Amino acid sequence: MLSKLNFESFGLVVKIGFVSLFLVGLILVFLYNCTRSEIKKDRIGLSLELSQLESRFAKNPQDEAIRLEFARRLFELGNFTKSRDIVEPLLNEEQPNAEALKLMAYIEYVNGNFSEAEKHVLEVLDRAENNLGLRVELEVGLVFIYYQTLQYKKAANLFKGLEGKIKLPHWEQMKAFGDERPYRIEWNKDKKVEIPFIVSDPLPVVQVEFQGKKMYVIIDTGGEAFYLDWEVADSLGIKPIEKVKREGFAGGKETEVGYARADSLKIGDVTLKSIPVVLTSIKRSSKMLTDDKYPISGILSTGELRQFLSTIDYPNGKLILRPKTEESKVSLERDLKGKKVTKVPFALGITHLMVVRAAVNGRDSLNLCLDSGLADSEASVAFPMQTLNYLGIPVPDTEILPENLVGPGGGGFPVGRFSVDELEISSLVQENLKGYYGVFPPSVYWASEFIIDGIVSHNFLKKYSWTIDFSMMEMTFAY
Repeated sequence: MLSKLNFESFGLVVKIGFVSLFLVGLILVFLYNCTRSEIKKDRIGLSLELSQLESRFAKNPQDEAIRLEFARRLFELGNFTKSRDIVEPLLNEEQPNAEALKLMAYIEYVNGNFSEAEKHVLEVLDRAENNLGLRVELEVGLVFIYYQTLQYKKAANLFKGLEGKIKLPHWEQMKAFGDERPYRIEWNKDKKVEIPFIVSDPLPVVQVEFQGKKMYVIIDTGGEAFYLDWEVADSLGIKPIEKVKREGFAGGKETEVGYARADSLKIGDVTLKSIPVVLTSIKRSSKMLTDDKYPISGILSTGELRQFLSTIDYPNGKLILRPKTEESKVSLERDLKGKKVTKVPFALGITHLMVVRAAVNGRDSLNLCLDSGLADSEASVAFPMQTLNYLGIPVPDTEILPENLVGPGGGGFPVGRFSVDELEISSLVQENLKGYYGVFPPSVYWASEFIIDGIVSHNFLKKYSWTIDFSMMEMTFAY
């Protein structure tokens, strides 16, 4: 039986406005069957299972089934390094266990080692000739590996014989690029651009030029591509290649999104040519974000930022884009001299989620996504019910947000506020924070193959100059 391909979008709506399009649910089913009932447990249940497996593994280190299950639990809880250490010996056999290879492929994927991930997937695919379900799982994995490595043309050769039977919006979008490589960079002058924020709160707003048209956009690391308002897209002749209904917006709401491509996006003095675009409702967020002074037409997201060594410099109110070169890293280090600097490794969830290990109220090893788009005057984090239960934070009293809220999914769901005593990401520590409950649906907890405990957003991040380096899978915070 073919694996279920389930793709959801998640946007956050707070107070009276729109927040990030946090696209989750692109489940990379090539790892292992994510429909297993035990995978739906929360961190409390999985931690108990991990303890039991660790004890069994210590007594039976030669038992491959126990070793593999132990590695899976470590992975699901976000301990990717130890998961690799445990599963790696299984790959040294003459014909490695297929499930071990698939798990290692995802470990490599989340660590940004895409060529290694591809190698492991192809090794299993060589054995999957007569197993259609496994073949589809593996080729879905290859789609997203090629999505990350900008090898869209290679993806067009997948799913042979299944034309018309595979509904995968990203695959259709990638095929539409033909022989063109996406995100080609053209620098006009110096290979470093600084774009001033026009508005800093509740989210940074900058001006860009899309398809030759100047427009205002927000910066939001919760998205995978350039997001464009439906109405603006229509005026520019941008047509969707694929339209899909997406669940998983704030409060679990649903709306329609489109996948498209565009010719150019100019950010300051640098231009990206041939870019993926996601179409949804954005323009109506202008009232909440800028009091209609600057009409918001789109979202500059992780998809674009990761093409550069990007710095969101909140204290100085500017976005800085550098080439992804060693010279740029030296230049960055020079600019940061005399400042306090914290470097934080991150992992990749789904297509774009930047996940770090964090401690909340003294409970460590949580997986928190740095999604900068929570446009709320108070809240720094958003947690689902499972995370509140794990932390011992009572579910707050709630009130229903009005249905007519701006944002892709609208309102009509319960929200409430809670307090966080302390949030620690490496040496970055902030105390007495506010959290927002209700915007992060419980379903998103398992949107990836590992737990996503919640998001850290604008009110935490805005205290720093935040540089994102996808070549090293490392962030640099300066303050």
